[in-house]
Amino acid sequence: IRNFFGKSGRGTKGAGGVSGASDKTPEGSGKKTSEKKPQDADAGGSKSPAILGPAASVGVKRTADDAGIRNADRVVTEEKGGSKRVQVEKPEGNNGKGKEVLYSVVGDAFDKIEETSSRLDIQKILCDLFVEVVQARQSDLVPCVFLSLSQLAPPHLNVEMGVGEGMLKKAIANTSGRTSQQVNKKYEEVGDLGLVAVQFKKGQTSLFGRKPKALVLHEVFATFKRIAETNGSDAKRGLIERMLGSSSGPETKYIVRFLQGKLRIGLAEQTVLISLAHALCKFHYNQQETKLGKGEKMSWRVSDDIKEKSVLMMKQVVSEYPVMNEIVEACLVETKPGEMWFDILRKTCTITAGVPLKPMLAKPSNGVTEVLDRFSKSAFTCEYKYDGERAQIHMFPGENGPEFRIYSRNSENNTQKYPDIIEDIRDAYVVGGENKVTSFIMDTESVAYDVEKQTLLPFQILSTRSRKDVAAGDVKVKVMVCAFDLLYLNGRPLLETSLTERRALLKKHFTPVENKFCFATSFDGKDVEEITAFLEQSVKDKCEGLMVKTLDGAESFYQPAKRSLNWLKLKKDYMNNLADSLDLVPIGAYHGKGKRTGTYGAYILASWDEEQEEFQSITKIGTGFSDADLEKFTNFFKDHTTDVMPRNYSCELEPDVWFHPKQVWEVRAADLSISPIHRAAIGKVDDDKGIALRFPRFLRIRDDKGVEDATNADQVADLYRNQSSVQTG
Repeated sequence: IRNFFGKSGRGTKGAGGVSGASDKTPEGSGKKTSEKKPQDADAGGSKSPAILGPAASVGVKRTADDAGIRNADRVVTEEKGGSKRVQVEKPEGNNGKGKEVLYSVVGDAFDKIEETSSRLDIQKILCDLFVEVVQARQSDLVPCVFLSLSQLAPPHLNVEMGVGEGMLKKAIANTSGRTSQQVNKKYEEVGDLGLVAVQFKKGQTSLFGRKPKALVLHEVFATFKRIAETNGSDAKRGLIERMLGSSSGPETKYIVRFLQGKLRIGLAEQTVLISLAHALCKFHYNQQETKLGKGEKMSWRVSDDIKEKSVLMMKQVVSEYPVMNEIVEACLVETKPGEMWFDILRKTCTITAGVPLKPMLAKPSNGVTEVLDRFSKSAFTCEYKYDGERAQIHMFPGENGPEFRIYSRNSENNTQKYPDIIEDIRDAYVVGGENKVTSFIMDTESVAYDVEKQTLLPFQILSTRSRKDVAAGDVKVKVMVCAFDLLYLNGRPLLETSLTERRALLKKHFTPVENKFCFATSFDGKDVEEITAFLEQSVKDKCEGLMVKTLDGAESFYQPAKRSLNWLKLKKDYMNNLADSLDLVPIGAYHGKGKRTGTYGAYILASWDEEQEEFQSITKIGTGFSDADLEKFTNFFKDHTTDVMPRNYSCELEPDVWFHPKQVWEVRAADLSISPIHRAAIGKVDDDKGIALRFPRFLRIRDDKGVEDATNADQVADLYRNQSSVQTG
């Protein structure tokens, strides 16, 4: 695992770095645990053996070494909660405490989750799976967690499977003895390639009537890794076919779905983190209890309070250092009786230059008066809210000089998109003397910029830049980097430092570069007229409005992934009834008529409910689109359609086509209203009705947001309540 991800989680030059990422532990991190347990080669390194169970139906000869399980002593059947588990016992001394976990164990758990609607039941099923895995073989917990997250590696490493729908269909056809036409027809019927593969394999006999050897969890994960690393469609498909040939039932379904990039069982990251934290509490309690001497008692128990603390710590660490393999390894460090595993985790996995942390977010406000009421007892600052793209800029020492990374709002590695920023930022930080900079993480906004007129340009101009393999000399759209926060400096995390100090350090260690780098324009004051004038000036300067932030005390600390009242956004159109735009996910569409024939003419949009982990319809939209938009969106979504509404959608409408969630659109509307049809924020304002947008209008695609970063149910409810018509009526 470790070789594949890179020791620091930073990745390599091939993963989007500049100057080639060092394989050393990140500077200033204070990492990691002093003694790492030896990893199995087949659990991690880039040369891990793949599962070589060939597809029996296509007549590939199988050798003794091609089994899905290696070095196994014997098969053991155990009773677990009344049901039988078949696992393979390995010699003692293996990091896994003697047992390999079968992939079927994971597949069975995923099937139970898919059939369950209760969030608490889902958490328990996943928690039980993690406990079973970690007790059997500790090193298998990393691949199990990644599979649950539908991830092959930490997202910021930009590791792509490189498997298209056509390749999967061909692999399913080859391993089931069916034609491509049969696969396509069945896919049109059920709308799920995983189910297609399962149905076609039912009753299929293996070569010579023998069943293939069982698939093993860590080797399935190693094979996924090999598929991602392999160039050439034939070679990739060969690995897929061998794996499918050795699979059955749920194994088959989740192999196919994982290759597609989504398990589609309603398992979101927050649920995985909660279940993992609960499982680790149980694991460490059991481990510590076995170490007690005669007559000794445990000083703690797995109480609701302990579980809640563990979940909060897990979420905080993931928001600051999202390298799940290292997080899991830190969580498995042996603890003494009375010692809490999450305290070790907090000390081990901390913010590090080269690894993106989740950005802090702001809540919308209805006007200057609300801002003054909110900050009446606090010092605060107003900053320009720039109309650009969030850019988290990292610098750290490498083998050949400073290394740089640029990450988007959703932790996507944008380093290759902005080679000009890398060149420009070198001139912005101090390189010698007492203010010398050796490493940093800076929070900024990259904004399109007209050098000749020395003026900012709208986001639409910035969005025309190429996203990959950009040469600095070929850049047509210039950018101004507007820095507003400093999160890490010279090995020192600054998250729990006041904004006043962070801002002072930013201006002490960095200097503006004409037409390239500047500090966010700000104003510190509490006068209504002055703030209003500053807001109006921000609009004249081509900005969206203002960001208002607490300056001092704990309330001014930087809180990754938090949408905090300590940051408010005051947009130029706050005087309208609706204080903010919404970021929504297209989940379905209707075929166009008249001039729109041949394209999708209208779309159903949804907000995201974090508690229910579902997309809830909020509006039907057909305005704000150019003809080019309609054609572009139709071409994009035709590859992401499904005939059946996904189970994590809540929608009463029946569009002509359903989409898998793939994009986020920014939308402006006249106002919000209670709706008997739409399901957004249902139960939060009205017990039986949702909330809908009235007169929505498309503004732009939010490429910097993942679908689960869309406006959530709580935000929708807040926007509804904050409307002047609701407050006064």
